[in-house]
Amino acid sequence: MANDAPTAKPVVPSTSNMPTPSLPGDVKRFLLNQLNPTTIGQKNVVCRPGMLIDNPGAVYDRLVANAYSPNKFAGINNYRGIVLLRFKLGLADTSSAAQWLQSFLPGKLSSKAAGESTIFICAIPEMHIMTNPFLFLSSQMEYFERALKYPLFEIMGSTNADPELANAEVGSIVDIQFANPDLSVGYVNRLITPGSLDNFVYNGLDDPNAASVCEAGDLLEDIDAVSFIQDLKSSSHFAGWGDAMLIALAANAHAESRFQVAAAGDPRPTATVPVSGRELEVTNPGNNKKAKYCSFGYWQLNICPETAHGSRFLEMFGIERIADRYFEDKDKAYETLINKDNQFKYVARAVVTDPQFNQHIASEVIDGKNEEETVAFLAGLFAAKFENCETCHEGGRSNTARKQKAIEIYRGLHQADTEEDMGGITFDDPANTSVEPPVSNEFTTEGDAQPAPGSGAYR
Repeated sequence: MANDAPTAKPVVPSTSNMPTPSLPGDVKRFLLNQLNPTTIGQKNVVCRPGMLIDNPGAVYDRLVANAYSPNKFAGINNYRGIVLLRFKLGLADTSSAAQWLQSFLPGKLSSKAAGESTIFICAIPEMHIMTNPFLFLSSQMEYFERALKYPLFEIMGSTNADPELANAEVGSIVDIQFANPDLSVGYVNRLITPGSLDNFVYNGLDDPNAASVCEAGDLLEDIDAVSFIQDLKSSSHFAGWGDAMLIALAANAHAESRFQVAAAGDPRPTATVPVSGRELEVTNPGNNKKAKYCSFGYWQLNICPETAHGSRFLEMFGIERIADRYFEDKDKAYETLINKDNQFKYVARAVVTDPQFNQHIASEVIDGKNEEETVAFLAGLFAAKFENCETCHEGGRSNTARKQKAIEIYRGLHQADTEEDMGGITFDDPANTSVEPPVSNEFTTEGDAQPAPGSGAYR
């Protein structure tokens, strides 16, 4: 698999100043022992008669433990961490999301005066060995789901706190001080160097709070892929299509929208892309935030570039613009975009009229490939030629993830068929062939990327 992400150069620790990752490519992979160089101290493993007090066995056990199982964190209370999320938690907030987050905080915040606390979710690379959320930066939901697995930290001391901490962006490096020897309770103490990843992570969330972070992450539920494929099969627009192509469409719809027909993505403006006037200002059901969006629906059809699929979709259904920008009837444009049958009709027509796809519409297998390889190939082809996201090209991260998702859906369909044939009997998978969740590409700012001339790949 080709690595299409920029490769971060090793950071050399410095006693005076620590370089800060400020761009997505610089923090894709945590480098251990860079932020917090931890060296194991030399231990004296010699046992002398004077050390044998009243329990020779205990002394021996301690010596062996020190020699072969040293604690590299012993005696260290301050660590440098990377900010993954920052949000304000109102103490008067009684929402379930706020209560859930509050239960993880030092002191539970329940005994403090009413007000607001700035909460950080941070990763200490040498201490927290979990999936790196920055690997999923192209997907807001995927990023939140992983970042929320890391510990939460409150700012230490409201009166003497570093004033720059409250607005420390994602990607910042902060000093975290632990209050107990077992490192279970810690506080963010000061800002070491600022980061600048808020625009990439929050993606249009003006002032993220506890509820919106959770709603955009773990609290969202996906519609089952099998049910989505049944919807495709029930539509007259996909009559006569083989399962392989439908699975390819489903894998990409999962990555783009989690099967949400009204999903809105590619908000404007961003740090690099201004408002063009071709967006629609609506409330995104994924995070309940109102913004100006470019992409809509199961496959995130983009209406901002003139030649993108969303713009072609609107032309197909007779939705007109004023001065090639603003909609004559915004409500009609939005209702047309989020209509399920309309989306099915457009995508079916786009596939049928493209020779790269048309030849495989009814195929269950492609020459030289088995069934799993076929669904993976078609999912990758659709990602590269139709979706055209930044890493949707062959060998790109999103392309590979969608191929894996297609295989996962294929196995789920066949498992369901097997259970039905066998009266509900299932077997464990001794080979553990389950596929890791993919890196999706919904809610990105990548939709304006233009394809190569003649490729037919317009998102």
